[in-house]
Amino acid sequence: VASNLWLAKWSDDAQMIQKTSNGSSYETNTRLAIYASLGVGQALFVCAASIIMALGMVGASRLLHEGILKNILRSPMIFFDVTPIGRILNRFGKVRHAFSGLKC
Repeated sequence: VASNLWLAKWSDDAQMIQKTSNGSSYETNTRLAIYASLGVGQALFVCAASIIMALGMVGASRLLHEGILKNILRSPMIFFDVTPIGRILNRFGKVRHAFSGLKC
């Protein structure tokens, strides 16, 4: 957003267009450097947000998987006699698929 505002301010500057001296070149380079630094800053923030989001999803997936595994291991033996092993494995697969299918 800041880069768009800076670009709008830069393009509306009629005085810069009218200047033809060396000061104009300096102003152009300065404004271009500020615009580039805003773009680099935006890219860094997007990368940081993606890394934080990925780490959070891995942690949430791990906690959910550990919780399900703990509950399965504490289940009475009758649960395993009544529930097919395929259904239990599919449940673990659904949890893994739910987190791996998330798109940021």
